[in-house]
Amino acid sequence: MANGVCCIFVKLAVLSVLVVTAVATGCSGGGIRAGGGGKKSPSGATTSTTGGSTSASGGSFGSSTGGTNGSGGVSGTGGSISPTPDASVATGDSGAGGNAGAIVTTGTGGSGTGGGGGLGGGVASATGGTNGSGGVSGTGGSMNPTPDASVAIGGSGAGGNAGAVVTTGTGDSGTGGGGRGSGGSSGIAAGGRGGSTVVDAAGDASGSPGDGSPDVPGVLCGASLQPCCADGTCAGGGCCEANFAGNVCVANGSTCLGGGTCAAGSCVSSAILLVSTSSLGWGSVPVVVGQSSSTQSFTITNTGQQTSGVITVTSDSSDFVVQTGGAFDCVSGTTALAPSTACTVRVVFSPTLAGARAGTVVLSATPGGSAGVSMSGTGVCPADQLNDGTGTCVPTAGLAWTPRGTTPQYWSTMASSADGTKLVAAVGGLDNGATGYIYTSTDSGVIWVQRGTIPQDWTSVASSADGMNLVAVAAAGYIYTSADSGVTWMQTATQQDWTSVASSADGTKLVAVMAPGYIYVSADSGATWTQTGSQQLWWSVASSADGTKLVAAVGGRFGPGYIYTSADSGATWTQTGSQQAWMSVASSSDGTKLVALAAGTCNTDPGYIYISADSGATWTQTGTQQGWMSVASSSDGAKLVAAAYGPCWQYPGYIYISADSGATWTQTGTQQWWSSVASSSDGTKLVAAVGGELGPGYIYTSSGLVQ
Repeated sequence: MANGVCCIFVKLAVLSVLVVTAVATGCSGGGIRAGGGGKKSPSGATTSTTGGSTSASGGSFGSSTGGTNGSGGVSGTGGSISPTPDASVATGDSGAGGNAGAIVTTGTGGSGTGGGGGLGGGVASATGGTNGSGGVSGTGGSMNPTPDASVAIGGSGAGGNAGAVVTTGTGDSGTGGGGRGSGGSSGIAAGGRGGSTVVDAAGDASGSPGDGSPDVPGVLCGASLQPCCADGTCAGGGCCEANFAGNVCVANGSTCLGGGTCAAGSCVSSAILLVSTSSLGWGSVPVVVGQSSSTQSFTITNTGQQTSGVITVTSDSSDFVVQTGGAFDCVSGTTALAPSTACTVRVVFSPTLAGARAGTVVLSATPGGSAGVSMSGTGVCPADQLNDGTGTCVPTAGLAWTPRGTTPQYWSTMASSADGTKLVAAVGGLDNGATGYIYTSTDSGVIWVQRGTIPQDWTSVASSADGMNLVAVAAAGYIYTSADSGVTWMQTATQQDWTSVASSADGTKLVAVMAPGYIYVSADSGATWTQTGSQQLWWSVASSADGTKLVAAVGGRFGPGYIYTSADSGATWTQTGSQQAWMSVASSSDGTKLVALAAGTCNTDPGYIYISADSGATWTQTGTQQGWMSVASSSDGAKLVAAAYGPCWQYPGYIYISADSGATWTQTGTQQWWSSVASSSDGTKLVAAVGGELGPGYIYTSSGLVQ
């Protein structure tokens, strides 16, 4: 059977030792391997006899250039018989497989030899059965010449693995399969695969021939999830990894069996992003709502063996703001970290509400993973917080001011609606004789519209809560009223040196003063007027929301005087306070909280602010010495704004705000010749004017928190 396979099967039942020799002419490395069986002694002791003869040598290859096949290896030894404790039954151990035969090469390439057959294990009965014989070994691989017949490539032929042991009632064992043969050697190609075990119905095992094909990567080894090649390599830069089934290839770029990623033949760990801390906190230093804290930071380090994906860094709370622009910042959506490199995440705390604030800065990358760093801090309200437990802060107006308009004017007076959206301002100069017009705004002072056709030396204006009903007075002039937010005006009252005017919230009750002269009140939106009070140098007047409680001040530029209050819409008046050159007064909506400014001329008046919480019955000096000009109040009397020249009116001054009914004051704004101020009912929208008789200027507005 040239170029074929000779398989000779032998089953020996009861022979103790048997040697069988066969020669298969033309078979490729075939042979019959006899297995020697051990025999149980009468005493129950175990004896073992070395197995049978060596395999016959393989047949020669017909090609003149081909090498001869190697010889078969020797068989293994038989198993021993082990008696049971009562010595009535002896159990036979499996025999060990024989060693593979040595590789013999001739010519330019020889085949591998068949392996030696293992002895079958036997199980003896109480009378002692004989061991089974060894199985037949697989055939050796044949020589494969190249197309030009000059070089022969040795394919491997391996013997089968040992067969399973089958026991019978008479104690005979099944035969063991042939041992695995060695691969052939050659300078051209690697050896092939070994054979497998074939077990028949009777339990006899024999070796099947090996596959003589060369070990070619991607065909029988080296591809993804295939066994690794003989030299431990895998196709396409894959990685050879061990698992329960042996060495297996993992494709380049795929996940390795033990974790990580296969990269150019080596399994490397993926990118792993590690943060330097789990939390950042600003708890020891509370931050004012709307302002920002100092910067804190943490680092992100790639501790893996691959470059990370692009990192995203986000904050889940607007209270914690990730900063950018630093040289080592982790730029979200841009930064990717190489192995063993790091970047920095900088965060500032900008609370949006008062109280404890918390959030998380989250980072992620693929590969690289994700992590979160918890944030915490405490926000506090400015001085004018509600303190109602909601964490809501009332915006502090007056900390920053925005100039409005394009043309400087001698602004002398202004007023606001309750919501601060409708404003009215007028131009006048008193001593310098400057005259001008009234201007109105319906967008909190962004845009102004000139009203009226005849310029006047306007000294004071007032507004109803809705901004619809306006009233204005002029020096050496008349009182003017408007019922359409200043679009049209009606002249009323007689010509006088009017200095100040005030209105109830609904615009029906009005009060006006002159210097020198009397106080005049109206209960019909200015259609008719009634003289009241005594003749004085009246300078300023204010009204409660319902027009019942009034306050009027004497003095101004003309010298010291007193403050007078009325609780019956001006029908009667009571003198109160000390003698000062009073410049301006304001009232809360209920008329309980009052504030008054003394001029501060430095002649007879040092110039301070005075406050009252009992409708003017008593007064308390507060503030610093300034050349005070104008004051306005929120409806609850808690938030105040005042404008001043410098002490003794010698140089420009500032604006001052208070959130505690005048107990404390904060200087704000820039140094200007401030002449008049006005406030919304909640104190969150303020308006101030520069000019008066000392020079033209602009209108400024302020509202909300400074960011």
